Amino acid sequence: MRVVVVGSGLAGVTLAEGLARDGSRQVALVTAETHGYYSRPRLSHGFSGGGGAVLKSFEALAPVRVMAGTRAERIDRANQMLELAEGRMPFDVLVLAPGSAARIPPPLAQFRDQFFTLNSLDDLLALGRVRQKALDRRRRPRWAIVGGGLIGCEVASDLNKAGDRVTVFHREARLLELQLDEAESHALDKHFRYSGIEV
Repeated sequence: MRVVVVGSGLAGVTLAEGLARDGSRQVALVTAETHGYYSRPRLSHGFSGGGGAVLKSFEALAPVRVMAGTRAERIDRANQMLELAEGRMPFDVLVLAPGSAARIPPPLAQFRDQFFTLNSLDDLLALGRVRQKALDRRRRPRWAIVGGGLIGCEVASDLNKAGDRVTVFHREARLLELQLDEAESHALDKHFRYSGIEV
């Protein structure tokens, strides 16, 4: 049986490794990623030296056949083929596990080329290059983070820990309103302000 999994996040890699374990299936993993299997949650801790995000090289996923740097473009269900930029791949079972995309508020979409998102290791590396340029000029970066949800707050905290100046812009009345109750949210806001993070 030929199983093709699209996506190399936690769900895709865990499934591909589990299916390939007993050797009864040919398992391929199609991913646009090139750095290996990494933890997206760790990305928001990548500025203060919190450790690398990459957990495994793609080679370490063997016997899973990994097609890194490859984008799935179309599914031909009638012929059970996944169309890739490099050609076609037959499958008996196809699993889509592409993960999430960064949510960009509609009013900001037209300015997409003027800001960064943090949803991949490539995003983190790009932000790191911007940060390093400022440090090379002996200037501490000043960051504006749009969104006071989990990732926004984690990134703000990590950049602050690294010594950068940070302002968080959040449309809701309090930070992490989906995860924290009002008292906890107020405590986080107070902690941020005490640490020098503007909200």
